[in-house]
Amino acid sequence: MTNDKLDFWIKQNMNVLFIGKHGTGKTTRIIDAFERNKLKWLYFSAATLDPWVDFVGVPREAKDANGNTYLDLVRPKHFSDDSVEAIFFDEYNRSLPKIRNATMELIQFKSINGKKFKNLRLIWAAINPESENDDSLEYDVEKLDPAQKDRFQIHISVPYVPDYNYFKSKYGETNAKTAIEWWKELGEAEKNLISPRRLDYALNIFSVSGDMRDVLPSKANVAKLLTELQNGSFRSRMLKILNDNDIAAAKPFICDENCYNNTIKYILKEKKYMDFFFELIPDEKKMALLKHPNSASVVTDYMFANFDKNKNFILLASNGDSKINKRYSEYMRSQPIPTVHFDEFKFRNKYILNFSRNASVWTDSTDISQLRAIHLPKIVQGTPYRIKFYNTLFYIIYDLYGYKSVGNPQRKLTELEITNIITDLNSLIESSQDYIVMSQYNGFHNLYGTVLQEYLNTYNKKADFKSLGRKVKEYFSGNAKNFV
Repeated sequence: MTNDKLDFWIKQNMNVLFIGKHGTGKTTRIIDAFERNKLKWLYFSAATLDPWVDFVGVPREAKDANGNTYLDLVRPKHFSDDSVEAIFFDEYNRSLPKIRNATMELIQFKSINGKKFKNLRLIWAAINPESENDDSLEYDVEKLDPAQKDRFQIHISVPYVPDYNYFKSKYGETNAKTAIEWWKELGEAEKNLISPRRLDYALNIFSVSGDMRDVLPSKANVAKLLTELQNGSFRSRMLKILNDNDIAAAKPFICDENCYNNTIKYILKEKKYMDFFFELIPDEKKMALLKHPNSASVVTDYMFANFDKNKNFILLASNGDSKINKRYSEYMRSQPIPTVHFDEFKFRNKYILNFSRNASVWTDSTDISQLRAIHLPKIVQGTPYRIKFYNTLFYIIYDLYGYKSVGNPQRKLTELEITNIITDLNSLIESSQDYIVMSQYNGFHNLYGTVLQEYLNTYNKKADFKSLGRKVKEYFSGNAKNFV
């Protein structure tokens, strides 16, 4: 219901029926439209109308030119000069049936008993809804019959929301935004108790230093509205911090209980808000979000969509949350395998050091192809099989192939064997990430260094093993001191 539409209906001389709940500003908007268009208009409260006194006129004795007496009607003063252009019937469906019946001719033909009002252009009326689904909102009104409704070309439903322009003009932009945002966050039952008109009452008493609690019901969070009116809207403060990219202000803001409780719902809805604030939210509050059914999926999806930024918290959360732990494992396995170049790492020695001869190995394997053919399928059976496969692989390269000291090995690794070794190491680490720590693969860094160095020396190639998994690279990154 824009001003442009209201002005258009006036220009086209259209009768309009405004239908809306109490306190939505119907009367104010109509009067404002009449004044804006400089109409000569009359206001009537339909519940108190008398069709004779207010329109038709009252009878009095009169005489004609011949001295004969007769009854004539004396019109009300407001119609005496016949200059009225618009009429507004407020509370039209609270009027008596005789009023509505008497005004049907007036609304359609702009006349009473055939006597025309020469300048009357349009008639507007406002009514409350005739029925509501909620019995508590049933209005004490009369039902308009179809013929009465049909006198109005336009039927417009007025939304049950505070009018921003009205509140802004009366209380200023900041207070208008703050109050309307607060109202929109109310539940339906509270909104029905606090009509836009009652919100107007509340702001009015606030503006003269009165107590808003005297106007608003106790069920509403009046304390929040007062805080925001006095200190600024929580949401507005949040947006200012975001727009200013003010990290220094953001951290104390989001750590404040009131600020957090009143803005977290907005933060969760917008990615740009999450990008800015989520890392600053205390870990215990993030944990609570992960446990709450309304926020768990949103927060989890965001964390894994922005894994690098949230990795530390994901690892923390995965320790006590089986769902996060499972999601973490799935995420790690789903990531594309990065290319790892040999020259990213420096090793103490290209040959294997300190293999333990007490390690449990499979003695039925004398070379890498045998080991893979017989025992590789067993590594899926559990951690002990994986460790034994690793120890046997280490033993074959160290003892049987002779890569145990500086000098020429007894048998050089082939390109295929090197590729297979790296592939198998990847499988071992990827399969073990949830169960054992890398340190249990004794001498892993030296075995890896030997294999890559041999590949580089023998085949004159940069090692570019795309099969090497993320976990291997993370292991090296976390233990870089061992390789310098």
